[in-house]
Amino acid sequence: MSMVNTIFSLVLLLIVNVSIFSLAKECYCNDIDELKQHMERKIEEVKHTCNKRYEELEQKVHKQTSRRALVGSIAFSAQLTVKLLHIPIGTTIKFNKVLVNDGPGYDNITGVFIAPEAGVYMFSYFIGNGNKVGQNWVSLMHNGQKINSAVTDTFHTNEDLQGGNMALIRMAAGDRAWIESFHASNAYLDGPNGFTSFSGIYLYA
Repeated sequence: MSMVNTIFSLVLLLIVNVSIFSLAKECYCNDIDELKQHMERKIEEVKHTCNKRYEELEQKVHKQTSRRALVGSIAFSAQLTVKLLHIPIGTTIKFNKVLVNDGPGYDNITGVFIAPEAGVYMFSYFIGNGNKVGQNWVSLMHNGQKINSAVTDTFHTNEDLQGGNMALIRMAAGDRAWIESFHASNAYLDGPNGFTSFSGIYLYA
């Protein structure tokens, strides 16, 4: 802000000098004291205008700086570290191991991400099916609305599967996003091997 202060001082000095010359040119009075008082009033008016403009510029710079600091500072990544068996339809998957939670917006107790700031977010998620029988269908949910889905087929001998998807979502502050099971009422998710994860990042306003 030192550069802004310097520029402000130079502009104020220039305006005051211009005002003095203009006043001297326009003033027809012969009384020196009256001229001095008139000049002082003009200077105060200029200072008031400049101070008001300076405050507006300072607020604008502060707001833009805060916005720049915020961009890139909202992000989370979480993994499932346990096996989930017989998952009912409509279950929110709780990715319990938090790797990153800058914001913070993700709650590993509920499995729900709450947007701290309005803007566009990118989400990605992956689900794994290892050595257990149980097909799994899950969806990325935004405020209760399905955005897209991923699936893994039921286990077959020597066949381990992983499915996933991603999406860009425009969210308002306080909007929610989560991963929810659907279609298969006896689903299985493999967690301990790191196949199953949920991540998101704030991109721009």
